[in-house]
Amino acid sequence: MPIGNSLNNPGNIRKSATVYKGEVTSSNPAFKQFSDMKYGFRAMASLLYHYINSSGYNTLNSILSHYAPAGDGGNNPAAYAKFVGQNANIDPNQILSTADFYPGPLGANIQNIIRWMARDEEGVMPDEQALSDGYNLFLKDQGLA
Repeated sequence: MPIGNSLNNPGNIRKSATVYKGEVTSSNPAFKQFSDMKYGFRAMASLLYHYINSSGYNTLNSILSHYAPAGDGGNNPAAYAKFVGQNANIDPNQILSTADFYPGPLGANIQNIIRWMARDEEGVMPDEQALSDGYNLFLKDQGLA
């Protein structure tokens, strides 16, 4: 079983000072753990929202260069952005904004990005119900749903 799946962390989010809803004490020295997979997906949405809204990372290339930097294990951010972009049908240099999180056609962009990030991180397609539930939790918590 991929490590992220065993931790309910489909994005392999590393431990940090940020505490996400549904986060529990991790059994892994490097990665966060969540009580349910939906909270792992919610955390991915929250992290992407922070990147786009507050950190100036607003393209797949810039987001994934920060999220999975070269030199951290075998990360290849350019290949990661290309994989996610091709599968999510989003140009890796397309400017993303917080509008891409709203329900409807644009919101599908971010949910699709999360889907393909999780696929790249774990090597298997994510549980669609957990992805949907986690994304909807994020929207509700942000007052977007």
